[in-house]
Amino acid sequence: TASPLFCSAVVGASAILLGGSEAQKEQLLPQVAAGELMLTLAVEETPHHRPHHIATTASELDGGYVINGSKRFVLDGNTAHKFVVVARTSGEEDEREGLSLFLVDADADGVSRQRLKLADSRNVANIDFDQVVVGADCLVGELDQGWATLEPVLDRGRVAIAAEMMGG
Repeated sequence: TASPLFCSAVVGASAILLGGSEAQKEQLLPQVAAGELMLTLAVEETPHHRPHHIATTASELDGGYVINGSKRFVLDGNTAHKFVVVARTSGEEDEREGLSLFLVDADADGVSRQRLKLADSRNVANIDFDQVVVGADCLVGELDQGWATLEPVLDRGRVAIAAEMMGG
């Protein structure tokens, strides 16, 4: 069944569980468990899985951040309430260092979504971030240290997808 279980309860919740602050965990994880909040990971920028090749940027602004860039093939990106966005806060586009994760409301000013229809019925969308402003409390984990959270999140996702495929 094409459902948000994978994107929200596995990948999105793992990002908060592994990198989130205590306040983020207390606020978001019960909502995910209750089915009241759908999270998804916004990482890919090309049709190929290259999770550390990130051009989307997050620049510091007035005690928060402004995010600019695009994400492609975001699972359940058309229906998610919040995105965990992987953005570059320092370093070069193909480096693992300098990545940071941010919580972004799907209905924030500057967020636009384009739903894509796939043959397997999964819900995916392309998401654009144009001058999206988030507060400092939206940083998941440490600034520039997002790869340390992202890598185990992706590993959990790979295991869950493999289990799903095995069941199919």
